[in-house]
Amino acid sequence: MFDNKKSSTYITGILEMPDGDLWFTCWGIGVKMMDKNFEKKENAIYTRPPPARWPAAVKNNIRNTWCMSWETATGNVWEQ
Repeated sequence: MFDNKKSSTYITGILEMPDGDLWFTCWGIGVKMMDKNFEKKENAIYTRPPPARWPAAVKNNIRNTWCMSWETATGNVWEQ
């Protein structure tokens, strides 16, 4: 899951979800996930391209994720 053969993976944060899944924020990659058995899990985060009206600098930095938190009241995951 974290193959460093092509380039390094910089994990900036780890969030354990209530079901045991682990979410990793990775600088320049976005979010990677694995289940409680440490098997890679696919996700739909960042599958849509950013809006065309966004400046190129913002589009290029969209996957620079730093950390996440889980909001217990709604079940939403927030990232920075």
